[in-house]
Amino acid sequence: MILDEHHLQTLIQLGLSPNQAKIYLNLLILGKSTGRELANETHLARQEIYRVIQELENTGLVEKIISNPTEFQTVPIQVCISILMTKKTREMEQIKQRIQSLIIDFSSKNTENTKGKRDYRFLLIPPKKLANETRERMVSKAKKKIDLITSSKRFSQGVTYFFEAYIGSLKRNVLNRVLVIGKEETELSYTKKVKKFEKFSNFSLRFVSEHKTNILIVDDEEALITLVPDSDLGSSPVFWTDHPELIAVYSSYFDTVWSDEKKNATTFD
Repeated sequence: MILDEHHLQTLIQLGLSPNQAKIYLNLLILGKSTGRELANETHLARQEIYRVIQELENTGLVEKIISNPTEFQTVPIQVCISILMTKKTREMEQIKQRIQSLIIDFSSKNTENTKGKRDYRFLLIPPKKLANETRERMVSKAKKKIDLITSSKRFSQGVTYFFEAYIGSLKRNVLNRVLVIGKEETELSYTKKVKKFEKFSNFSLRFVSEHKTNILIVDDEEALITLVPDSDLGSSPVFWTDHPELIAVYSSYFDTVWSDEKKNATTFD
């Protein structure tokens, strides 16, 4: 008997062996049959027929009819599919548990092997969108401290572009220390917005006379350096790193300038 290959493959995908699927479908079509008749239909050895039928009986897909000679019949196809799907579901749950165990075991081993090791990154980020997105991400995710040295022009632009991010950091009680390069200019466009910053005790602004560096340091964990300090905000490529030794140098430089300028710079803190 020629069987539909798609039906065979469906039963095989549900968990039956090729011979189990072949015998089940033949028996389903025949209605009921003896071992000898099945051997003739499937061209399988009679010994193989009885072995496979026993497996199908154990699974609940075939029933034995007490007669002479003994005959066999299948359960309805809907019952067959239900039994196979239930079995498949149980197997998948077991596989999920074993996968989870595998992940946990080897994750802990990887953690032990890499303990104390970390790959630090050095990124050159192109100007405009990516550079500004990096700035906004750093400010938005700050947890403890934001230190910034920037020009008056760039700070004015930054307050406009990233106002919500800065306000959000202040509301999270993140310390904001800003050093603006250039003399105090009350007409600057950022003045009104800065006054909103000044309502927070964790915001400090100082003006310094001369510095050629534009640095953003967040939580002493990542730093962003503007490679063309005199450019408009976002117009210069930037250098980003999370390397602790470099960040320590940048932070030390910021702290030195911050302390030195407190004596003679105009401040808002």
